[in-house]
Formats: sequence, structure tokens, C-alpha cells
Amino acid sequence: MITSTTRKDLMVVNMGPHHPSMHGV
Repeated sequence: MITSTTRKDLMVVNMGPHHPSMHGV
């Protein structure tokens, strides 16, 4: 479960914090 969240976080960071909505913050 935690791995999925970490992977998504890494993907967002790699792509760039241009989509805060996707980040879930």
C-alpha cells in the first residue's frame, strides 16, 4: 500500500509539481 503511494509521489516529482490536484495535497 505504501509502495503505491511512494511510486505515485516519485512520478509526480519526476514530472514536476505542476499538478497539485493529482498529488492529493
